Amino acid sequence: MTLEPSDDSVKRSYSSPRREQQAQQTRQAILETAIALFTRQGFQDTSVKEIAEHASVSEQTVYNAFGDKVGLLVNAGLLYMESGGPAEDAAFIEALRAQPDPIQRIRMVAQDSRQTWESGALQLELMAFNDQIRDPRIQDLAKNGLEYKRASAERVSRAVFPDSIRHPDIEIEDIVTFAMAVDSASTVSTLLRLGWTMDQWQEWLERILFLFLKADQITPDPHNPNHVSSPKPHSHDAR
Repeated sequence: MTLEPSDDSVKRSYSSPRREQQAQQTRQAILETAIALFTRQGFQDTSVKEIAEHASVSEQTVYNAFGDKVGLLVNAGLLYMESGGPAEDAAFIEALRAQPDPIQRIRMVAQDSRQTWESGALQLELMAFNDQIRDPRIQDLAKNGLEYKRASAERVSRAVFPDSIRHPDIEIEDIVTFAMAVDSASTVSTLLRLGWTMDQWQEWLERILFLFLKADQITPDPHNPNHVSSPKPHSHDAR
């Protein structure tokens, strides 16, 4: 007697781990393509058809996975936050704490921030706060992004500026507020439009962050007033 496969067995085969893995890989490829095109061309000038073509999938596959172009932007933003999520954030905090020199810690923060902006976060954040895209999903993304950035800024600030070396008139919350205002997509994009380079922005960020240190933590370089160094070796005080 020949047994025909039941509907349940067919469904189980269709939703196999292999198929799920392939679907996830396709979804990831679409998102990465969308991020690349959004950051290069802008949201308005990028079509779902173009994203599908570059990702080597059909338009319908994109719509089935994300609903519409706004859904793509929201998921692209979430992917970006997840890529710098708890694991990577924790690793960076540990690297900061392992660096005994507060000047070098500040330079690590400025370099990391620059790399983040240059990797596409600048354009994505500007799109998330774009008033022309009126959709509650974008508003939720912007709100979640702000909450994530504030929490991350607080963790970094506590690692870089422990009580023993922080200027006595400065609180951690002051540094977090500063970081949210200055180390932001709107500030960086404005400075770039005014003709600044990312080298100039990184050095400017470092010099301002140095102001949050106690005066005895900084020794100006007599040969270059734009550079400073630590006056003496520091103990492991970043925890």
